[in-house]
Parts: sequence; structure tokens; C-alpha cells
Amino acid sequence: MQAPRAPVILVIGGGGYLGQFLLEALLPDARDGQWQLHFTQRNSELAVPGATAHAMNLCDEGQIAALLEALRPAVIINTAAMTSLADCEKNPDEASAVNAPEHLFAAAAAAAPAPPLLVQLSTDQVYDGAHAPYAEGDTAAPVNHYGATKLHCEQRMAAAGVNGVVLRSSNILGPPAPFSGAGKFLQWLDGALAAAAQGGDNVSLSRSRSPSRSPSLSPSLSPSPSLSLSLRLSLSC
Repeated sequence: MQAPRAPVILVIGGGGYLGQFLLEALLPDARDGQWQLHFTQRNSELAVPGATAHAMNLCDEGQIAALLEALRPAVIINTAAMTSLADCEKNPDEASAVNAPEHLFAAAAAAAPAPPLLVQLSTDQVYDGAHAPYAEGDTAAPVNHYGATKLHCEQRMAAAGVNGVVLRSSNILGPPAPFSGAGKFLQWLDGALAAAAQGGDNVSLSRSRSPSRSPSLSPSLSPSPSLSLSLRLSLSC
């Protein structure tokens, strides 16, 4: 008698900063056979032993439909996004397409024999920042295009009838990514301060945020062996 297939978890954007920490958190149970771990990446060729990589453009309807049909995932965690505020303002159409992936929502809602659980990463920038800290039910009022695309994402996901949940994180900080070694804000800041100390440009920062630490955020996104999802979000630094 053939053993039942282990459920599939698909991390979209697994080659990105947060995605790599999430893969790292999911790998031990994948290696124990509790689930099959797959991830997508668009431009890089990241290799993660114990997980299967797939090239996928989040704006390509055909690629999304084909991958979901082939894998039939039980859980999809979408960490892919255009997060640079400047890039979102310069390329608003691309930012809208990437950050509110309607093709993904449509494919997930229509998946057979059962729709997967879709976990969608959003942002605290759906708020205007004037009355922090915010509760889930507070009115969203984004003040930049990035925040607007993420609010639109939440709305389109609900309209599509997706079996899913949205997690609004703050600015994600942490050590270099575990597989590529790529850095994020802290690594940029360390380099900028070092350059300033050697006579380079001064560093000026004007934002007030409540950062999410990547290694503590990723386990909160991980399904349990029974595929129930923990929605606790750690914001400790």
C-alpha cells in the first residue's frame, strides 16, 4: 500500500530575505518527512538543501496556475513583494502588480480538490503613522504607494474568496539571510555608518518604526505538523 503523500508547503519569494529565514525554520520538519517544502524565486538561483526551488514570476498567470496545479500545496506563504518605497513610487504599475498578486489569489481560490491556506504578508504602512500603536480594526490610511498596494492586496484577497489570513508586519530587521548572506536595513546601516566614520556622507534617519526581528518572525509563520497555523507575531528586537 502506497504511503500518503506528505502535504506541500510553498513559500513564494523564498529566495528573499524573510523567505530564507522561513525556509530555515521549516526545513527540520521537512527533512523528517512531515511536509514537502517548495519555494519560488524570480531572478536568483538560490539552492537550499531539503527544499525544491521553482522559477516563477508572480505577475505571470500561466506560471502561477501551472505551479499550483503541479504541487497542489496545502499551505502557501507569500513573502514576495516590492518593498522599496522609492521603487514603488518610481514604478507604481509594477509595484501594484507584484504587491497585490491577483493571479495568485484567483488560482488559490479555484484550486482543486481543496483550496490551500494562503498566508499573505502585508505591512504596518497601511496606516498613516499618526496614532500608533494600532489595533487590527483601526482605519487604514496609507501615505505612500507601497502602503496603498498592500492595502489593495488585502482587499483583493478578501474579494477573491481566498482561504487565507493576512499578517501585517513592521520593518523587518535581522542578521544576514541564512542561505545567500544578503543583508537588509541593519547591514546597510552598518556599512553607511562605517563609511561616514571614514569621511563619507553623514547618515540621516527620520522614521520611527517598531521593527520585527526576522528569526523570531519566521517561526510564527510556520504551520504546525497538523497544518494548523500559529498567528502569534513576535515583534521583539
